[in-house]
Amino acid sequence: MSLKALLTGERSALTGTSGFTLEDYTDLILHSGFPGFQDLSSRSLNKHLDTYLERLVNVDMKEAGTVVRQPETLMRWLRAYAATVATTTSWEKVRDGANAGHDDTPSRDATTRYTEALTRLRIFDDEVLP
Repeated sequence: MSLKALLTGERSALTGTSGFTLEDYTDLILHSGFPGFQDLSSRSLNKHLDTYLERLVNVDMKEAGTVVRQPETLMRWLRAYAATVATTTSWEKVRDGANAGHDDTPSRDATTRYTEALTRLRIFDDEVLP
């Protein structure tokens, strides 16, 4: 299989075997896409992912030129956004989902800045954003 063939839509006969089952593939997908996280226990994986998100919100966003005045609001917004992956929704519904019983719903301006910074950081793919 070549990348060129994949990109040009060529179909070649595939042969070979794998010891992976459907359950194995499902576990890999659900375990996160970070190669270094694949062998972690669920507890350790959750800790690493939490640390990754904390760094994203508290360090990387600032380095991307976006000041985050309320990190907890951005975290809620990211959770609301993640909950809508593979669905059709509007930015307003994501923004409202970030509220989740809190009075500090992120403003439209704030979510626009978040989106732009997360796209620069390659966390969001601007090709699939609504």
